[in-house]
Amino acid sequence: MLIVGLLTEAGIFFISVFEPVHEEVDWTLVYPELALGHADDDIHSLPESSSDETVIEQLDNMLAESKIEPELIESLGKGMRNLSDSANKLNDISSASDATETVRPFLPLAEKLGALFAGLCQTLPRAIKIEFAGEIGGYDNKITELSAVKGLLASQEQAVSFVNALNVAKEQGVVIESRNTTTAFDYLNTIKIEGGGHSIAGTVIGLRGDHRIVMVDDHTVDVPPSEHMIVLRNDDRPGVIGEVGTILGENGINIADMNVGRSKDGLGALMVISTQNPVPQAIGEKLINTDGVTECSIVNLPD
Repeated sequence: MLIVGLLTEAGIFFISVFEPVHEEVDWTLVYPELALGHADDDIHSLPESSSDETVIEQLDNMLAESKIEPELIESLGKGMRNLSDSANKLNDISSASDATETVRPFLPLAEKLGALFAGLCQTLPRAIKIEFAGEIGGYDNKITELSAVKGLLASQEQAVSFVNALNVAKEQGVVIESRNTTTAFDYLNTIKIEGGGHSIAGTVIGLRGDHRIVMVDDHTVDVPPSEHMIVLRNDDRPGVIGEVGTILGENGINIADMNVGRSKDGLGALMVISTQNPVPQAIGEKLINTDGVTECSIVNLPD
């Protein structure tokens, strides 16, 4: 078999000797522009540079002749940076669709907590910390942070969305710091917002995903967030709760839910009251003048 193979190969080489020489196609007949720069004679016929300018200098001259001003180039650069920033923000929004089943129920809670925290503070503090604790602390909570910041700024005249929330906060001099931790205590998951001497925390419970406020200003409570709320600090003694209820009833304010929490040191108490209708600031002034009440915050969430 080896001999047959060698004889076949030798026969092929012998026949190939008699094949006509392959003629190169002259492509310049079809594309005349290819005629420049290929032959040595043509190289010498090319026009020589009339100056000793470098390539960079020639490029500068071309830009000058084209009337492309530095301002135009700078404007183009800014436009590209703005486009990049917008793309990054849109990427943050698109991550909402990728939120896990664990994080997703906390998005509306985070926004509610942000709005309630803003109501507690009256004026937003310069530094605000947002903590995601428990199981959700093991996930990316960028979109949840945006939800909380959106709630913090909900009462602003400027329209606030997921895209511009952080920029609006920065423009107002508010620094947002968020952290994740998988360590949790009383609840499987919690979101806590604190700053300026105030704090609030909430969680999601049950198969229906009910929202609960579980801490206000370091007082343990258990009350669902509401559109209209009153937060009272008071002395921990008999009669204060009854006096507060009487004032609200006399002014046509119906209580939907109420929870009383004690501070960790046990020296004071805090009432969180949900009402079915808005509470005017005038009622808040009556409450703060009630014997035993030390602080009063009226929170009416924006529509």
